[in-house]
Amino acid sequence: MAKRILIVEDEVDLADMIVDYFKSFGWETLTAANGKVALAKIEGFQPDVILTDMTMPVMTGLELLEELDILRIEIPVIFLTGFSDVEKMKMAWEHCAFDYLEKPLNPKIMLQIADNAFDFGREYIRSARKRFMFVRRTG
Repeated sequence: MAKRILIVEDEVDLADMIVDYFKSFGWETLTAANGKVALAKIEGFQPDVILTDMTMPVMTGLELLEELDILRIEIPVIFLTGFSDVEKMKMAWEHCAFDYLEKPLNPKIMLQIADNAFDFGREYIRSARKRFMFVRRTG
């Protein structure tokens, strides 16, 4: 069974490059231009990993992650970001982001993180949700 990755990126050229790279390693790929489109595609595609830009129109990557957390969907999310925003990354960790990559991308590192997310991501999400629920309750 092939690994499946949903690539959520509003820059078409970058999305195409990422698709080609993952396909060359046997991954099944699907793209979405923003978080709202990604949510609509998740049920039919059932990705093992989501690789998403942090900043997009309509629904950002962070809003997508928050919605996945609310819906209790256990798909590891890896963020792509062109800049470091400490507050946004803190919020991403609180909603159980698996990891993040800074642009410009290093394809080898991107693939390794995606493989790790495939192997360990769902366990990580379960553990992180328990930890952050405790933190939220004890505030």
